[in-house]
Amino acid sequence: MSEARDDDEDLEPAPFILMRAEETFDGQERVMSRAAYDLQVRATVHSASCGHPGYVPDDYLEHLDGLGIETTITAAELCTIGTWECVDGGYRVLDWESVEYALDGVRRRTGVPASPLLRPGPHGRVLR
Repeated sequence: MSEARDDDEDLEPAPFILMRAEETFDGQERVMSRAAYDLQVRATVHSASCGHPGYVPDDYLEHLDGLGIETTITAAELCTIGTWECVDGGYRVLDWESVEYALDGVRRRTGVPASPLLRPGPHGRVLR
């Protein structure tokens, strides 16, 4: 193994993630912590898997807190950068493209055919 390759293995992941405008759901460039990105992915998949795509309930975040994952500050970061919004009893994921991607994954895993598009309604509740 080359010395340069050894150096690459020792690199830690970048603490922040830059999402260029062409990579985001609304064309806005964003910078977020790795923790915020990880929570966005994990919570979006959870919301799709549990039948409430795009809605992240507070009790799910409390569950993650119990696993040692800091969610209060991270959820506030996601709201501040415009990826989530606070709603009654939880959060609504505004990045609908990531919600659709998570739903596609659920459909592939479960074999359930695609249902009509689900869109978040008032307070993050899903409307058909």
